[in-house]
Amino acid sequence: MKCASVLDLVICLGPDALNKVSSLQIQARPESDHLPVAMTLKGELLNIQDQDQAKERSELSKEKLKWCADKQEEYTEYIREGWEWFDLEENPVDWPQLKALLMNAARNCGMYKKRKKTKTRSTDPWYNEACKTAKKQTWVNLKKFLKNKCEENKQLLKNSRKKLKETCNDEERKWREALWKDLDKTRDMSQWWNKVNYFRGNKRSTSSENISAKQWKTHFEKILNSKNSTPDKYEHRRSNIEENAEPAGIIRDEDLDAEFTKIELHEALSKMKNGKAAGEDGITIEFLKAIPAERMNELLNLLNTIWKNCKLPEKWDTAIIVPIFKAGDPDMPTNYRGISLLTAGYKILTNMMARRMNRWMEKNKLLKKSQAGYRSKRGTRDHIFVINALAQNKLRQPGGKLFYCFVDYKCTFDSYADMCLVAETAKGLKQMLKELEKYTDGNDLVVNASKTKIMIVKAGCREVEEQE
Repeated sequence: MKCASVLDLVICLGPDALNKVSSLQIQARPESDHLPVAMTLKGELLNIQDQDQAKERSELSKEKLKWCADKQEEYTEYIREGWEWFDLEENPVDWPQLKALLMNAARNCGMYKKRKKTKTRSTDPWYNEACKTAKKQTWVNLKKFLKNKCEENKQLLKNSRKKLKETCNDEERKWREALWKDLDKTRDMSQWWNKVNYFRGNKRSTSSENISAKQWKTHFEKILNSKNSTPDKYEHRRSNIEENAEPAGIIRDEDLDAEFTKIELHEALSKMKNGKAAGEDGITIEFLKAIPAERMNELLNLLNTIWKNCKLPEKWDTAIIVPIFKAGDPDMPTNYRGISLLTAGYKILTNMMARRMNRWMEKNKLLKKSQAGYRSKRGTRDHIFVINALAQNKLRQPGGKLFYCFVDYKCTFDSYADMCLVAETAKGLKQMLKELEKYTDGNDLVVNASKTKIMIVKAGCREVEEQE
């Protein structure tokens, strides 16, 4: 099928550029008269000097696993069959073996996510059989027209293109209406946001192209490697562990040091949410949850071996940091929040550790009553209740007045918490602000002036001032 088109502009880099063109073909397109041009070039198209950069690009372009709930039974059966090849008596399963088993089972089930294809209409969720039939008929009429460009064939092609457009528009409208109805009925927040994001249109890219890799590295090193958590600080402890010596300053406790139990593993897996992004190995938590129940002991033994040896498997200490834009200038790294994508096995281990430590600290009453974060059945609403109660009690008194200062820090992640200062007098708040200034300077923190506010609550009115 021969097609023709007019090239508006051709840019040649040098007199020999045209010699590198081995073929040029105008391709057909059923829904439009704007036809694509396919061109094949001779020679090498890519020449990367930095081999590390080439390797990094290759790693990022690898296919990754994609969980499919409909194929869970098939996947579990592949895992059950593959496990029979392990010699558990001589050599317990290690992480590389388990990782290979999970990936092979997923590949056999077709649960593999290929590289993203260019978005076309055929990839849209509303593109159904009616749209395919209309497009197929348009292709038929296009071939007729290209063979015999008479007025009758031209009119047939024109009508079929019009019908294709109307069919696609109708199906998209019906799909949107159904989506809105589902949105009203949805009670799961994750599903709700997935549906809402479709209507949000083109979202801002993950990060600005004007920010170099060096700037990102400097930015995240500054906020993640605080002076209280430098690598050298814990180097002596690592060397002691490797020499099987007792690290200095460590308190041993039977409850904390004991091996993890099957109940702890089950609790951690059940509490971890599905649908979360994978880490470096591309394995999400669903693939570990679907391991047969009779093989969960082997997974537990693997985690306990890591726990006892105090040595993480390769790549478990590696996180992929994805910068998410917040607000302000998109070319400033400080206006991004980093999301760390971690290995699923690492998340299970640290989840069990965190739950065990929380129970131990609650049991030994090591947490202050004022702490609401990272505690069971407590949260920010407890602090909101306390702040409101203090204000209400003060306002009941004649001439009652209360001073609040809500402090927000820039780029601290979880190293330092934002805080609320409460004082009964202006003098008391002033003294608190002086202490706050010392604390801020001593820890190299920067106060976010746009979000930090001073609030004065008194009987009959409320005054709000911004802290500069």
